[in-house]
Amino acid sequence: MGGYAFVYQSFMLTSLGYGFLLMFKIKNANILDACIFIYFLYFIFNALLIDYPRHETFLVYALVYQFSPFMFYFIARSNELELEVVLKKMMIPITIAMVFGLYCYITEPEWYMAIKWAWINDVYGQYVTDRNVIEKMRLTSFWDSSYYMAFSTLFYSAYLMFSLVFKDLQRRRRILYYILLGICVLVLTFGQHRVCLFAFVLIYVFCIIKVRDIKRRTVLLIGAGIIGTVFIILVSTSPEYYEYVMSRLQSATSEEGINERFEHTGGGQDLLSLFGDGYGSHSLRARDFNGWAIIDNQYQNVLGELGIVGFVLFVLILLISTALGLIGRRKTRMELFILFFYLVAFFGSSPLIVVSEYSFLFWYTLGKISQKSVIVKNTYAPSIRYYSPS
Repeated sequence: MGGYAFVYQSFMLTSLGYGFLLMFKIKNANILDACIFIYFLYFIFNALLIDYPRHETFLVYALVYQFSPFMFYFIARSNELELEVVLKKMMIPITIAMVFGLYCYITEPEWYMAIKWAWINDVYGQYVTDRNVIEKMRLTSFWDSSYYMAFSTLFYSAYLMFSLVFKDLQRRRRILYYILLGICVLVLTFGQHRVCLFAFVLIYVFCIIKVRDIKRRTVLLIGAGIIGTVFIILVSTSPEYYEYVMSRLQSATSEEGINERFEHTGGGQDLLSLFGDGYGSHSLRARDFNGWAIIDNQYQNVLGELGIVGFVLFVLILLISTALGLIGRRKTRMELFILFFYLVAFFGSSPLIVVSEYSFLFWYTLGKISQKSVIVKNTYAPSIRYYSPS
């Protein structure tokens, strides 16, 4: 993880500088660009003017893990690299990570389990519970958190699904994509993230409905039957897996579970102040200094750090992005899926302040929605070339 952290930090800081260079080069600015820029100015002033304990330390952390990923909006808004191309380039690294993760999850080699238990003891110490063990024993592959694999696998599976359904692929590539999709299903199943499983089911149903080719629809229906059978077998043969999944579903669907979760994730913090407690004050770093890290609800995190003003701007950005995506939905299919996924994921996690949930991809998605809204209205514009992967 130390090496990964260094690479990630270097990547983010480089992106920070690149984003600044592109920020003022946007052509044909629209209402989303304006809202993003106002939000940008607001959290800059909020970070500088609102003081709180260990302010400088928290701002350095926020610079790398919150501010730098935000700059991907301007990068996406100005460059010509399609989101599908980004996801397509994941094939080799994510295949290696998935295969390695499945091998370690199924065979449980001693050296790997020793690392797992070291992580568990390091995080929970003597207060470890059965639930903690189950959470940490989820498929993680090379990382210490299952979020890395769950989120990346979901995004890649969405790319595979859309390619199989909406593109004319060569026979060998189609067979390869079906195999990779099957591996993705296993990884998502053993990753046990309810929002990722739910999103995959929705996109699978969407593709079944939208596909026009009868053979492709038949393959998808057969695949759905196989997935359902595997899931039933897994639930029947593993009571622990069943109990864990059901408890997670209950906490997300029952009124009592939702209220209890919101009260816990909020941590008793004042979430109704006008300007909040300060940008970066409730990040994961807060745990190192006996503060409260709001990492299980992005909406609460924005309220806690940026207050009502920041929250209104944030929600406005989400609403405008959704509207622009729907207007140009023929060209923003992938962007809309990722946007909708994050809108739901925000209720159970804070993807925009942690490394493992790819906040830069969220902002990149919004940048592409903004760019394509300009393309939809000005399809003659010679300055923007529209790339679509084969």
